[in-house]
Amino acid sequence: MTNTELIEQLEQLKIGLISASTDGTFRFDEYTRLRLLVLNSPILSNHIPSNLKSCKSPSEYRKSMQAQFDHYVDRRKAIADDINKLIEVVEEHTSGSFALDGSIALTKRLGNGGFGEVFLYHHKTLDMDFAIKFYSPLFVTPEEKLAGEQRFFREAKILFTLHHDNIVQIYDAGYFEGKPFIRMEYIPGYDLNKLIEKFSIIPFKKSLVPIYQILCGLDYAHNKGIIHRDLKPSNIMFSEIEKTFKIIDFGISAFLDNEGHTKLTRTGEQVAGGAYIDPQLQVNPKLRDRRSDIYSVGAIWYYLLTGRVPSGADLATQLHTIASLNNEETRIITRCLSYNPNDRYDDCRQLIRLVEVLMK
Repeated sequence: MTNTELIEQLEQLKIGLISASTDGTFRFDEYTRLRLLVLNSPILSNHIPSNLKSCKSPSEYRKSMQAQFDHYVDRRKAIADDINKLIEVVEEHTSGSFALDGSIALTKRLGNGGFGEVFLYHHKTLDMDFAIKFYSPLFVTPEEKLAGEQRFFREAKILFTLHHDNIVQIYDAGYFEGKPFIRMEYIPGYDLNKLIEKFSIIPFKKSLVPIYQILCGLDYAHNKGIIHRDLKPSNIMFSEIEKTFKIIDFGISAFLDNEGHTKLTRTGEQVAGGAYIDPQLQVNPKLRDRRSDIYSVGAIWYYLLTGRVPSGADLATQLHTIASLNNEETRIITRCLSYNPNDRYDDCRQLIRLVEVLMK
């Protein structure tokens, strides 16, 4: 959706809200669609009126306006002022938004898939490289495309809140030529798959370095109320300049509840299968549990040591045989890989303390 289309949708929202708050009606499904469009827009995230955030139906919104204003004319003016401010934000963002002008040059394609592409751009004025991720799905319906855009910008909003040496940094998000984009830190280096191709399996002592840094990044994200849920070797980049490991791609991340794990009812959600994904997520894709990330850390750790994905019932034997681990080292990794989340470590901090001791 372009910024021009977003402004058109905001105009529709304004008309509907005025109707709902005076003598007319506003269909529930249309209210929900437009409200979610606003709530999921990274451009508008810091400017959304409080009653639009809190009111989940047209009737709730009407009651909110009735509580604030006795007369129709006052309600119309308040709604128009609120939505016009949102429109102004979009217009300002459009005039000053990211553009592929003469100062920014396309360098090369970094990757692509069924839902988008990532390109490397060089900013000539700043003399800096950026990775720019475009959402451009293939073979999807308009409804699926809109839902995909909302997930895409959910990732952007998540990354905007994360500032850590072991997590990729995001700089901007928006639309360019109708395509949603996220502009982020470019990490010159390679992922863990390439690391294994380059150096083969690595000894246990050396494996502690990437695992420690992954855990530090995850611990920070978890303390912010965010879990990754899709950690795998291709989502961990090694920066050859900073000599650090960084977590990327928070596309299916979820927010935790106050206790650190919950089962939210989000309909239509799927989690792609994979050897590094918590098997509990295959059973219940709606699961939000930081211990899912603990499982993925264990799976990545196992891969670094053996060059294999964890499968079968003889994981301990493989760690003993291939990686020459002792019993204590083996127990740490196999505990991460426990099928029952209650048998895993409770959080990253527990593992960090163990790794710190092993690193000494």
